[in-house]
Amino acid sequence: MLTQDTYKQFFESSDFQKKWITYKAAFGNDLDELFGEDYGRKVSFAKGLQLLLDHRLYDAYYGELRHFAGDCETETDRRIYERLVSLCYNEKEMATVRAGDWVKCSLGDDFLYYRVEDRKPNSAVVKEIFTRGLVYLRDQVRDQPYFHLEITDLKCYQLPSHDELARIRAYFAEHPEEDCLTRRNTERMLAYRDDALKGGMKEAEWKHFHFYRYTTEKAAFVVNIRDYGTRIRVVYGFTSIPEEEHFTHWGEDDEDIKLRHAAIIRSDEDEAEATRAIQAVFEQYRHTAKDDILALKKERQKEFLSRIHAYLKPLGFAKKASKWTKKLPDDFVLEFEAQKSAYSDVYYFNISLYPVGQPYPACFSTRLTTDGKQTHNWQILTDERFREIMARAIETYIRPILQTPRSELDKDFRVWEGCLCQRNRCETCWVEKNLWEAKEEN
Repeated sequence: MLTQDTYKQFFESSDFQKKWITYKAAFGNDLDELFGEDYGRKVSFAKGLQLLLDHRLYDAYYGELRHFAGDCETETDRRIYERLVSLCYNEKEMATVRAGDWVKCSLGDDFLYYRVEDRKPNSAVVKEIFTRGLVYLRDQVRDQPYFHLEITDLKCYQLPSHDELARIRAYFAEHPEEDCLTRRNTERMLAYRDDALKGGMKEAEWKHFHFYRYTTEKAAFVVNIRDYGTRIRVVYGFTSIPEEEHFTHWGEDDEDIKLRHAAIIRSDEDEAEATRAIQAVFEQYRHTAKDDILALKKERQKEFLSRIHAYLKPLGFAKKASKWTKKLPDDFVLEFEAQKSAYSDVYYFNISLYPVGQPYPACFSTRLTTDGKQTHNWQILTDERFREIMARAIETYIRPILQTPRSELDKDFRVWEGCLCQRNRCETCWVEKNLWEAKEEN
């Protein structure tokens, strides 16, 4: 572990001091006072200063500077930090922005465009405007230039040109139903925030519309709200709190809520139904301790896996843990796996075909996707979506493999293109591979 003496030596080295002098010339000579004698923080903070110097404002704030907000222990620290953070904004342009205006953020060669929903008061550390992403303009895609995206808040921006504004307005003039829907959802979202705060919930400091309310020790009720343009999704439930500071800063991501439910709101009727459901879950578990919440989650997880088993057992699959296997002729195995993510509480669904005793590298392997996503938030999968996933797994992959002799499967492009060993492991595969390539060449 590096010590302060080590950091001090590095800080005082000639190479680092050359950069530090440049930073002081750009950002003020009082930079030496930031973080006092804590040279570890000074050295780490320099990464953000370099990004500022390179005019990579978004990366400077999100990638580096914001992580030091809690390290400002003195008034001097806070004064210098706030001044540096303010450089992440174009203050002149920011002063002219009002609710309803459009702002622009670069994304490589493309751009994100946002309509400002609300100006937030200046806080002690950062200045924010709350926005919602509406349009993603891609110059490379001339025939379909506009896409809806989910964006929450924007820290670094510029104003779009008159020509860009004209194109955006022309798009919504041609699609008035989308603009109307967006405005209606904006009003709903802001009303939900007011209702949540009035109801005793708190909003996470760094993630908008992530609300929480402590219930028992180390447990909390969570409500996360997202606007998808055509609908609003609410994910809610109870969670345990391993690290309180992180929780109050960020709230809880949807997939990490231990006991979670979801509601989709497209109308006033949906809203009324969601309100009743959220209130019912809160009342049911509000006095539940952390350990009991985790135990309930395990029971729900077992139930989820049993639903998969109900689809695969009639096809002759045997279950072991979260894998289902069926032995095929010619000593091959077909496998369906519900693979839990190591980093979150979501699942991947994998299908593979391999020789007995040699599961890797598989002769065929694929990962099921829905709406372009590989992960499945298992607790909030609707019955309809779950049926679609299992039907696709069975009808597109499992049943054709079960009903086709392996000699014919070898000729099926959908199967052998998923060969993870590139057809180098098995002698028969290698012969057939060369044979097929020879035929293509002729």
